[in-house]
Amino acid sequence: DYSLTPQVVNSLPQIAKVGFDEDDCVRQSIDHKTAIANFSESSIATVEKSIHGFIKLVVNAKKQVIGGVIVG
Repeated sequence: DYSLTPQVVNSLPQIAKVGFDEDDCVRQSIDHKTAIANFSESSIATVEKSIHGFIKLVVNAKKQVIGGVIVG
């Protein structure tokens, strides 16, 4: 089972994903919610002086994190 294998794209900005996204949840009828924050609010953005991007978490009905994406 490779469903939790992280995926990384070394582009500019960099992209990382793990677990489920919204489309996966809809296809599998998983009750979910998402939360999005600006990348500039993260500590790594401060260190790298980067303001562009976002961080998104996907949680299930039990409030467990089941996926995430970082672009920044």
